[in-house]
Amino acid sequence: MGRRIKTLVYPITTFMLAVSSGCSTDFYARRLVKHNTSKGKTAIWWLGSADKLLARGKISSHHRIPAADGIELDVWVINARGKNTESLPPSRGTVMILHGILDSKARFFGMAQEMANMGYNVVMLDHRAHGRSEGIYTTFGAKEKFDARDVLDSLLNTGAITEPIYVCGQSMGAAISIQYAAIDPRCKAVMAIAPYTDMRDAARRFVPFMNAAKFEEVVKRGGELADFNPDDASTIIAARQLKIPLLVIHGRIDAVVPHAHGRAVYEAADVPKKLVSFPMLGHVSLMLGRQKWFAKNADQLFSSVEAEQQNERPKPAI
Repeated sequence: MGRRIKTLVYPITTFMLAVSSGCSTDFYARRLVKHNTSKGKTAIWWLGSADKLLARGKISSHHRIPAADGIELDVWVINARGKNTESLPPSRGTVMILHGILDSKARFFGMAQEMANMGYNVVMLDHRAHGRSEGIYTTFGAKEKFDARDVLDSLLNTGAITEPIYVCGQSMGAAISIQYAAIDPRCKAVMAIAPYTDMRDAARRFVPFMNAAKFEEVVKRGGELADFNPDDASTIIAARQLKIPLLVIHGRIDAVVPHAHGRAVYEAADVPKKLVSFPMLGHVSLMLGRQKWFAKNADQLFSSVEAEQQNERPKPAI
């Protein structure tokens, strides 16, 4: 009985602390941009340190790359290998895989291995304030899209990866993928799994019952705390700016990022595009056991781009 009372007391106490804080704007603003990312950190710990993964040949290199504001981002690279090296070139390009909020680069490790076996270099990074990267705040893509570009700049400059660049991600990583692809002409295609429309829609889940005026005040303050403009984290605007093929994948019963978000992003893009909807899957169930499937569909998308580029190249004179 005592344990049951304690179980009830803790959430009630937390609620009362929020109330006693005067439901202050700062209290809720921090809730929007500062999160408990221990789940992602635990997944990396379970997978193993970079040194152990290097020793086992699971990754090819480990990097600490500074973002524009000095925050160090933790990055793993897996070099293209291919199951049949005689039929595959040294590299078909590079795939950057971006994880969702609260998560880490460990999430798509299985997919990364599959993509490397298909002949791609693979880049995995922990977003700022996630995994083993530095930082305190999440900016929903406003800064993360530039982080992705900075990471690729560094790896390309050192010869660790090769062009063309492709990108894919899930949830927040999907939104960042599209926002990044809109600002980097080196990116040739993007696969987005359950993307949200913009920062405000994504942040709403953290304060679902707040009235609109208060919410806007909290969003503005969250941007001030994390030093970003919430309007700069719009996946819809980025989708309208895309000039490359887009594949959107979404579960129809997603309660975290509703299917309507993915459809809105899909409809905003005026490029070759495809929307794949799973009728009975949600945000979490969409991910279960599908890493090989995601890799296969990403490869189909990227291969179509590769084939089109081959057809556009002038044929050698005879």
